[in-house]
Amino acid sequence: MPRMLWKNIRLRMAMLSGCCFLLVFGFSLLWFYKSFKRDVSNLLNGSLLAQARIMASRTQLSPALIPLPTDDQAIAIWYSVQPDSFSLWYHTPGFLPPSPLRMTDTCFTWNHWQLAYVSNTHTDSDTERFIFALGIPDAPIAKLFQQWKWKLYMLTWWSFLAVFALAYFFTHVLLHPIRNIIHATQHMNQTALTQPSKIQPVPVSHTNDEMEQLASTINQLLQQIKTAWENEQAFFAAASHELRTPLAIMQMQMQAMVNNKTLETTFQTLLSQQLHELGRMQRLIDNFLMASRLKNEAIQLHHTIVDLHELLSDQLIRLQPLIKEKNLFVHWQMDEYTSNVQVIADQQFMGHVLYNLLENSVKYAPEHSTIEVHLSEDQHQLFVVIRNATEPTSGYPSALTEEGEIKPFIRGDASKPGTGLGLWICAQILSLHRSHLQVSLQGNQFIASFALPLAAHLP
Repeated sequence: MPRMLWKNIRLRMAMLSGCCFLLVFGFSLLWFYKSFKRDVSNLLNGSLLAQARIMASRTQLSPALIPLPTDDQAIAIWYSVQPDSFSLWYHTPGFLPPSPLRMTDTCFTWNHWQLAYVSNTHTDSDTERFIFALGIPDAPIAKLFQQWKWKLYMLTWWSFLAVFALAYFFTHVLLHPIRNIIHATQHMNQTALTQPSKIQPVPVSHTNDEMEQLASTINQLLQQIKTAWENEQAFFAAASHELRTPLAIMQMQMQAMVNNKTLETTFQTLLSQQLHELGRMQRLIDNFLMASRLKNEAIQLHHTIVDLHELLSDQLIRLQPLIKEKNLFVHWQMDEYTSNVQVIADQQFMGHVLYNLLENSVKYAPEHSTIEVHLSEDQHQLFVVIRNATEPTSGYPSALTEEGEIKPFIRGDASKPGTGLGLWICAQILSLHRSHLQVSLQGNQFIASFALPLAAHLP
């Protein structure tokens, strides 16, 4: 969780701003505190020296005259025995500071006392020379400095938190254009990427800064992707369309030659094989053309009442040669309560869906296996389920689906012929019918299913 939070750029920017502020403001306050402590100490020392001089001026050794200190003060007096030699003459009980070393005025701290030493340099008599010491406890001063130290410490951390919060807020404001870009790109899901015509440009904030440059660069990249995709689709559509005419002519010519009874049997067999391959090529081109039209949203459905049982029978008749070739058995199953098999759909495109699903089952089913077609009615819908056994090495449907969506140009078994477009085209056509193609693998059984609204229950 902490690592995830640290990946948040707002948090990192706020933390960086707070640390920079803490570094600069902390050192500034440290310098201020030391300067403040020095200035206050100098001021107190000056005041203490001034008081000591006043009290020293009122002191006499002979006759003895000693000024009385206040309750928070203590005094000590040394008289000069000889130059630079002093003897203690008087001191406040319990107050015994160190002996002076020379006749000089000074202030210093000693044993929790703030001391001021002054000498009476106003007399010329050596016997009247003395040093007067005035002391006050330094606890109140130390307490004052400690209080200011904690105040500045708390001020530093409260300021750090305030700067952190402000930096977090303003980073949120400054990153608003980037969030718009992220929001726009997140809506470009996988469906939009497979259909770049739906991609919309990201919003551009006209601020003449790096954000505008980033958004403009992304839009240029998206436009290049869209242009390349449109060129690709135009090529596929044009190539598929142009290839259909010569293939149709070749099929007609070969069919005529196959029907010619005067040809040798071997030659007729060869032509039949070539005619079969031309049919596969024709279906391949039809799939490419259909995929192009689906991606360009150039398909218009014409909904009519369609007898799905009859439409399934027609597709099975078309696939009968392949079914016989692999010795497959098709098992029809219809619930006893299912009497209505008429749905609302586009007959041509629904026929394409059923043919592709059945052809897929025939292609991947092992020889001598069974293909099951099940129709059932439930909640005003007709459910169609097509089931077939698979080879043990088959990789679908996991290879065909990603995040629950069927992908184009992906085949469950690369050894089988095909383009990987069949199931994707079925899914797209059913999506236009507001239905959904579901594929699953249960054991070695591949199951494809979908549902369509029954005609009898529509208004």
